[in-house]
Amino acid sequence: MCIKSISCLAGLFLIIILGVACNQMMIAPKGLSQDRNQEIEQSGDVNMQVELDIFSGRPNPQWTLASEENEEFFRQFQALPESTAGKLEIPGLGYRGFRVTAVEDMVEGCSEILVFRENVVATCDGKSRHFTDRDQILEQWLVQTSKGHVEDDIYQLIVSEVEVN
Repeated sequence: MCIKSISCLAGLFLIIILGVACNQMMIAPKGLSQDRNQEIEQSGDVNMQVELDIFSGRPNPQWTLASEENEEFFRQFQALPESTAGKLEIPGLGYRGFRVTAVEDMVEGCSEILVFRENVVATCDGKSRHFTDRDQILEQWLVQTSKGHVEDDIYQLIVSEVEVN
């Protein structure tokens, strides 16, 4: 009985060590600057959801970003300067930008990021944090990710909406 319990303890110890090692391999270096007080953790298991906010009365198109797209989104997001802008004005009808959700595993405390024109608003710990994307690079990139996920006429419409502004 003593031999069996030692074997069980050794096996349990090995399982714990392997579990800790696997967890540490899934966490990547910090991605956001320290003054933003956020960390990016790369996880291959969770992919962000993107919603094109364009319709009223019917469901908006949605798609999932692949792991490499998650990384590109946050590379661009973390490069944005924080803004002192007030409340974001969004039209009631028509194109209203992109909502990116399932971000909490990538940016601690954040639940959603809204991208509309030059404005990027992250909802973190129940508060809005504003960022500026003067050249609309993040928005243009999200337009590109929508190709194949939205109807061709809708894709052309959002391309023209983003190019105009």
